[in-house]
Amino acid sequence: MIVLVLVLGIQAGYDPGQIREILSIVIVALIAISAARVLQGERIR
Repeated sequence: MIVLVLVLGIQAGYDPGQIREILSIVIVALIAISAARVLQGERIR
């Protein structure tokens, strides 16, 4: 998935710095989603 974002970013003409910012946002979002799933799983139990 990360490689896909890099390839698409390069094809779209983004600078490496912009790609890193986008990747960091994506990674933070994924961590937040996984944390929310864990919390919801604990609530259900």
